[in-house]
Amino acid sequence: MSKIKILVAPGDRAGSGKFRCVDPHVNLQNNFPEDFFVEINHQIDFNDINYLKGFDAVFIHRLPQHNHKDAVAIINTIKRLGLKVIIDTDDHWNLDPSHGLYHIAKINKIPETILDCIRMADLVTVPTEILAAEVRKFNKNVVVLPNAVDPNEDQFKPKETESDMIRFGWLGGSSHIKDMEHLRDLGTKQNGLGKPTQIVLCGFDTRGNVQFVNPDTKQVETRPMRPQETTWFMYECFLTNNYKNLETDREYLTYLMSFIDDPNFDTKSKPYRRIWTKAINQYANGYNHFDVAMAPLNESTFNKYKSQLKVIEAGFHKKALIAQNYGPYQIDLISAIDRGGAINPNGNCLLVDPSKNHKQWSKFAKKLVDNPEMIKDLGEKLYETVKDKYDLNNVTKNRYEIYKNLMK
Repeated sequence: MSKIKILVAPGDRAGSGKFRCVDPHVNLQNNFPEDFFVEINHQIDFNDINYLKGFDAVFIHRLPQHNHKDAVAIINTIKRLGLKVIIDTDDHWNLDPSHGLYHIAKINKIPETILDCIRMADLVTVPTEILAAEVRKFNKNVVVLPNAVDPNEDQFKPKETESDMIRFGWLGGSSHIKDMEHLRDLGTKQNGLGKPTQIVLCGFDTRGNVQFVNPDTKQVETRPMRPQETTWFMYECFLTNNYKNLETDREYLTYLMSFIDDPNFDTKSKPYRRIWTKAINQYANGYNHFDVAMAPLNESTFNKYKSQLKVIEAGFHKKALIAQNYGPYQIDLISAIDRGGAINPNGNCLLVDPSKNHKQWSKFAKKLVDNPEMIKDLGEKLYETVKDKYDLNNVTKNRYEIYKNLMK
C-alpha cells in the first residue's frame, strides 16, 4: 500500500504552529514512516495545482496560512482536486474585545471565514472536548487531538536550578493582560508571605510597532513600540506592585528600566526576576527557573475554549501549579484544597476560585510558602496526570488511526 501524503500548512512559526502542526506531523512520519509522508510548508503556493496534486490531504491550521481573503477559494480548489481537507483550530474564533487582534479580526471578518473553512472541512481537529462541542454545531466530523509534548525534547526535560527562595513563575505571550491582572494581589502581598520568595516572569519582550497619526502630514505612520507601551511592562507592574517591591534596590530598578538583557547582571537573588523571550524550541526551559507555575485565566468566551497547555508544560517539568478554576483548567485538575479549606489528598494542584476576587492567589502562595513539602508533592502528582495522556507519541497513535480512517 502506498504512503498517505499529507501537506501541512502551519498558521505561524510560534506555539500554535509548533504544537498543532509541526511537532505532531514530524512525530507521525517518524513513528510511521511506512504509512505516511509529510511535507511541512510555511509558504504554499495554492495556485500551483501540480504541486497540490502530489498529496492526498492538506492539513490547515485555522486559515490557509492566514490568507483570510482567499481562504474559501483555496479550500474549494483543494477539494476539487480530490484531496481531503483537515482544518485544525485550537482557539474559539470569536476574540474578546481586550484581545490585541480583536479589531483586525472584526474588520476582516476573520471569525466568519474560519467558520466557513470549518464547514467545508472533511475533518476538524481540536485540542479539547469543550471546543469540539462548539465545532460540532458547524461540522460533525470533529475529533479531539490534545496538545502534547515529546518527553525526549530537551526543553521538556526538567533541569533543577537551586535557590534559597520559593519561586513563583508565569510563562506565556503578550495577549494575556486580563489574565495577568489576577496576579496583582500576589504582587501587592509578596512581602507579607513570611519567607523569601521570588516572582519570575518568562518571555519578556519589547519588540513591536504602534501606529499613530502624524500631526503634520495627517497620515497614519508606524514607529517602534516603547518598552513602557508593551503588555510585558504592564505584566511587570502587576507582579512588582508597580515596582514598589523593588524601590529599596535602586541599582536593580535602574537596570530593569534600561530594558536590556545583560547576562552578567545577577537577578537570581532578587524578589522579582525578568527572563527574556526565547526561541520556540527553548522557551519551556523557563520552567526550570521557578518552583510553582501559575496559570491565571480571566473568565471570557475566548478563554473558556482554550487548551490546557500550561498544565501539560508544568506537569512535564514536575512543577506545583496554581491555576484558575475555569475553562481548560477544569479538565485534568483536582484542587488539593477544596472550597471549604479542607485538604484533598488526591489533589494535583491548587485551584483558585474565580469568585474570590483574585485574593486566593496570595493565599495559596502563602500556603505553599508555609508548607514547602506540598510543592514537590503537587509537582509529582501533576506529572503523573500528564505523562501518558499528553505524551506526543501516544497522541500520535490516535492521529494515525484517525487519518487512516479518513483516507479509506
